[in-house]
Amino acid sequence: MSTIFQRNDKSLVMFTKGAPDFLLSLCGHYISETGEPQPIDEYFTSTMQAVIDKFAADSLRTLLLCYKHIDPSDLKGNLDDLEHKLTAIAVVGIKDPLRPEIPEAVRLCKRAGIIVRMVTGDNMDTAIAIAKEAEILPSNYVKPAADSDNDRGKYIVLDGKTFRTLVEGLTKGEGEDKDKEFVKNLEMFKTIAKELRVLARSSP
Repeated sequence: MSTIFQRNDKSLVMFTKGAPDFLLSLCGHYISETGEPQPIDEYFTSTMQAVIDKFAADSLRTLLLCYKHIDPSDLKGNLDDLEHKLTAIAVVGIKDPLRPEIPEAVRLCKRAGIIVRMVTGDNMDTAIAIAKEAEILPSNYVKPAADSDNDRGKYIVLDGKTFRTLVEGLTKGEGEDKDKEFVKNLEMFKTIAKELRVLARSSP
């Protein structure tokens, strides 16, 4: 999300905010401790990732704040086309606390035999931390390594992109169902459904 601001001297500055894992790749510089723009290097990237991981572990939703000086002639195109060569200002963590009754509601559902699943736009680490607070996931849950040979539990937490790839997306029906969409790989969908509890980085 970007907003263009006109300063008193009539110059234009675009301010952009968004998920760090998407937005950081669009940045070429960052504001250093001295307040001066510096080229993004490996040290900055690793430091930023450590901060993001810490925020996510504390159930904080992260936002990267950036800016870019633009020319009035740039406004003739699509605003999205301007979102590159940005300068990173800061990363912030936002806490959206669970309502106190959520964990008990989840426990009641589980005792009634109802499977509770969480679908969210948050990144994987933040989603896992929130799901633990809500008791959708056990407090000792650890996501299996991507290269693990053990298939058990590997579908408990997925991101939207991986889920869509595994089920091979949607396909149009035939005959009377030609205007409807169906999961292409239904068998894989059923396999995932048996385990899935958290779907992170999900989009409509």
